[in-house]
Formats: sequence, structure tokens, C-alpha cells
Amino acid sequence: MKNILVITLSIAFSGFAFSQNKAINSPKTINANELAMLIGNWEGSLMYLDYTSNKPNTIPSNLVIEAGKNENQLKVANFYPGEPKANNNYKITISKDGTQINKQDIKTKTNEPNGSIKVIVEYNGKDGNDNKKALFRISYLLSEKKYTVEKEVLFEGTEEWILRNRYSYEKK
Repeated sequence: MKNILVITLSIAFSGFAFSQNKAINSPKTINANELAMLIGNWEGSLMYLDYTSNKPNTIPSNLVIEAGKNENQLKVANFYPGEPKANNNYKITISKDGTQINKQDIKTKTNEPNGSIKVIVEYNGKDGNDNKKALFRISYLLSEKKYTVEKEVLFEGTEEWILRNRYSYEKK
């Protein structure tokens, strides 16, 4: 359960939210019109890599996403039906110009062929059982009915990205 809380908090601090800049739709910005579809109830799962066993685990996970105090913020309540002690609430905020998600620069934004939007941020930090330096890549895939957040880790001195966790949701 400790791993789940750490994973959840990692996602919470690398999430996304509304942009005040509704007119601009550049490759490195996100706007409120694109994100309005996320408000609602979501049902799905969390897959995470257990570094101790090096095996993936999957547990049910549900979200309730609401508008925050302004158009640049979302309030998220994350529920784990099988592990209620891991439930948490957090806010997701983007910069006024839409170029950052929780103070992390947007690296790319693409419109996918199926109509979804993919946004990627990267940032440096530490991860793993021995707290190694790493580059994190968070990929958000959002659409009217599906929402996925993937966290990948590239440990310093390595060349292979590791899928750390994936939240997959469908709108209820």
C-alpha cells in the first residue's frame, strides 16, 4: 500500500488542468476547451511496477474530477475500492499561458487520429528503492470517454525507459 500512495502522489504532482488561454492551440499548450471533457466520474485501474519484485500489479482506481477555484485548476479525488486508506485528493494546475502542468513544461502535444489529445511533460527527480536520479516522462491521453496517464522512468546512466505506472479510465 505504501507503493500505491507514493505512486498516487507522484501522479498528483505531475497531473494537468485548465488553461486560461482558450484561443491558442500550439503544439506545447493545452486549453480549457480541450480539458473540459475531463470533468466527471471515471472508473478504471492503476497498473504499477513493483520495484521489489519487478512485476506489474493492477488494482481498481476511480476518479471524480471537478472544476477548481479558477479555470486553470481541477480538483481530483482518487479512490481505490480495494484499498481505501490510499484514497487521496489533489489539485492539478496549469500555467496561465497553458505551457506548464503543475510547473512542468509541456514537451509535446499531439492530436491523435482517434480524436484524442496526447500531452507529454518531462522532469527530473529520484525514484526506485534506492532513490536514484531519473528523468520522468508523463504522457496524458484524453478524450471524451477515455483518460490515460502513463509515467515512465529513465534512470541516470541507462538508455531504456521503464513504465512505472499507468492509470486507465473510462467515463461513467
